[in-house]
Amino acid sequence: MGTSPIRFTGLASGMDTESIVKAMMTSYQAKVDKQKQNQTSLEWKRDAWKDMNSKVNSFYSNYISKLKMSTTFAKNKITTSDNNAIKVNENSSIPAGTHQVSVSQIATSAYMKNEKMTATTVTPLAETTTLKHLGIDKETTIKLQKVVDGAVVEGEDYAEFKLGPNDTIATLKDKLAEQDLELKVTEGKIEITSNKNTADNEAIKLVASEGNTNFFSKLGVGTTTLKKDQVVTGKDLNTFSKSMTLGRLGITNTNIKINENSIELTENMTLSELESKIKEADSNLSVNLDLGEGVQRFFISSKKTGDGNNITIEQEDGGSDILKKLGLYTDPAEESLKGKNAKYTYNGVEYTSSTNDISVNGLKMTFIAETTSPVNITAVKDTESLVSFVKEFVTEYNKLIEEINTEIETRPSKTYKPLTDEQREAMSESEIEKWEKEAKKGLFYRDGQLTQIRDNLRSMIGSGVTGTAYGTLSGVGITTGQWNEKGKLYFDEAKFTKALEDDPESVIKLFTGAGDESAAKTAYEKKYGENSWSSVSETDRQSYLANTKGIFNRLYDNLNKMVGTSTVNKSYGSFYNDKLIKKQLEDMEKRIDELQDRYDQKETALYKKFTAMEKAMSTMNTQSSWLSAQLGSY
Repeated sequence: MGTSPIRFTGLASGMDTESIVKAMMTSYQAKVDKQKQNQTSLEWKRDAWKDMNSKVNSFYSNYISKLKMSTTFAKNKITTSDNNAIKVNENSSIPAGTHQVSVSQIATSAYMKNEKMTATTVTPLAETTTLKHLGIDKETTIKLQKVVDGAVVEGEDYAEFKLGPNDTIATLKDKLAEQDLELKVTEGKIEITSNKNTADNEAIKLVASEGNTNFFSKLGVGTTTLKKDQVVTGKDLNTFSKSMTLGRLGITNTNIKINENSIELTENMTLSELESKIKEADSNLSVNLDLGEGVQRFFISSKKTGDGNNITIEQEDGGSDILKKLGLYTDPAEESLKGKNAKYTYNGVEYTSSTNDISVNGLKMTFIAETTSPVNITAVKDTESLVSFVKEFVTEYNKLIEEINTEIETRPSKTYKPLTDEQREAMSESEIEKWEKEAKKGLFYRDGQLTQIRDNLRSMIGSGVTGTAYGTLSGVGITTGQWNEKGKLYFDEAKFTKALEDDPESVIKLFTGAGDESAAKTAYEKKYGENSWSSVSETDRQSYLANTKGIFNRLYDNLNKMVGTSTVNKSYGSFYNDKLIKKQLEDMEKRIDELQDRYDQKETALYKKFTAMEKAMSTMNTQSSWLSAQLGSY
């Protein structure tokens, strides 16, 4: 609804026009309110379904999908006599008993025991240092701009000149001196001082453009706007940094090989670029240039362990001086340059592996260190955890079934409906909260989709499995209560534990069986006679085969049919028609807009009529006053 116009009514007639119009619009307002109430109810149901859908999906994923898997029943409790040497994965599925493992050699990657780069390998910064050795590889235009009150004065530059990679710091010094800027090189730092006779509100700004805007940062100088007598000192360029060029280390154009992959070195290449080039040369290498205090070296190792994952670095000219300057030289005979396989013995049999993550006979383990004596790895059936999990399932099942039953059976209130805007304005926040709590009851009353979920759960849990020793869940201690308990389960822990101990395979088949053709045939021929299976219809065949499936396998399939597809009305992963509800809400919104438009049109028409009446009465009153005045003058 748009903003209501200000209306001055009843001035001539003295009538309460607004109240009259409001009363006349009651039937129209009722239609709008009714549609809005329906919309609110559907929004509540949508939100309630989102919450319920999350709960059912969680139960489906956390319990049903796990109890259909035989691996849930095959877990062992595993202990090891030396956790410092061998870490065993808890998801291992080794046979029960004690297993012995000895590790004579762990798998290793290749790594370099190289030297650090030292300051003695760096050519000290001097006026003769070329710009290319500072990483400036392009011709650059330098401008000395005039600055007044912090702003550049366009068109009044003091000077402009170009410098190339082969120019030296001395060249720059001379160019700056022409404008009374003094440049010094002291202990690896560049210092620039302004001696120009400028006013207090003036300064000189040094700007590099046309190819190298970071020109001055490569000189180590940050601030490049100088007032008279101001001194700017750059950082120490004699210390190692990733932006240092190979030329500063006395390295000119040459090639080195990393694992037979050639890398071209140039004097303009920075240490950071060299780091990247080594990584690109062999993707199996882990490369890190650490220039921290006292470290100053490349750390290079193979990402993979095992034989064949080696490191070789050499100069193509056969020398070693360049590698030594970079700290990359290592004696080719060094054992650390070769990756090694793990060597171990499992239950008396020797094995090798290129990694320390081992999987043998269902045993998953990681070697941490070599052993001096066999490590005992013991596996015992983890019945306690399985019993605890099934007990937890029963508890969560009962919670879910109870909540679903309550929702389906709760009738909606005839008294409490979604509040209209007018009703909300007349109530406090606490009153609104209490009212809506009652109005939201019964959203799922006799809901077909939620009823289907409940019936699927109850029917499958109570069904039997053909060809198993126990037949139903009640045979292993999971039973339903009285009829009036509406599907509640009870768990006999002792009976379930005994069933696991007496016949674990039958328990597993009862829960997880994938379908047994032989059992289906036996059951069919018992009913219809010997050799009848050969002529069974496909429908009956599938029916009897389904009866041999484990209860949770069957339940999983049934629920998956509900949630595992996307349709016009429902999204994948949704147990309810979320798309349909969204469409219904959109249609309701359009209907509300239509009703509101009709309301506004009717209201406007009524006000026009009353306004016309007021104007007519006002005219009559004026004429009456005039006649009275005329008659009174005689």
